[in-house]
Amino acid sequence: MSERKFIFDLDGTLYRYKGGPTFAISAFYADIRRNILAFLKDELGVPADRVQETYDRLKRDYRGHVSLGVEKEFNVDRGRYFAATWNVPPATYIEPNDDARMVLSALRGRAAVLTEAPRVWAEAALRFLNVYELVRDALFTGEPDVRKPSIGAFREVVDALGGPPGDVYSVGDQEESDIILARAAGLRTIRVGEEKTSADFRVSNVREILLLPFDASHDVP
Repeated sequence: MSERKFIFDLDGTLYRYKGGPTFAISAFYADIRRNILAFLKDELGVPADRVQETYDRLKRDYRGHVSLGVEKEFNVDRGRYFAATWNVPPATYIEPNDDARMVLSALRGRAAVLTEAPRVWAEAALRFLNVYELVRDALFTGEPDVRKPSIGAFREVVDALGGPPGDVYSVGDQEESDIILARAAGLRTIRVGEEKTSADFRVSNVREILLLPFDASHDVP
């Protein structure tokens, strides 16, 4: 077997949000959503009484990727959209920890980060955790057309890492986007958290990855 490599999810995996374990119920999500509504009204001219309706429709029609809807329907570059809505200070939202630096230092040159979040946030969050320099050349974010969550995104990262897929582990806290899609792309998988999972391994936090018996047979309860 060739050298093992790892693709890490960002939020919920390398860090936790303050005031909520997941993006959807965090103060961070609430503030990003507020920024998006303001952007629709102030920058795109959506009438105030239609802002919420427009946001809900874009989110539904573009499967959560509001940036794609903004670009297609309002002819606004998605980079401009992300810069205006996701450029917020990580210290306000992220629980600081040393786990990410411990793990990514140990796996330097063998690790990538794949996130649905835009680069403006991903870089800021990784700098806050003092790990940006460890993955700066292997950071895949939410701007491209081929992005997470998709099998194609995992395949692109595997190619960048130098595969083969069977020697690459996807590490994340979400079953659908981090485990199921990664397995469909031919990767091995590690679920972070206590939930039931179909992953090859399950850990409580990312630092436990360094202790996993990769060459041993195992069962995930």
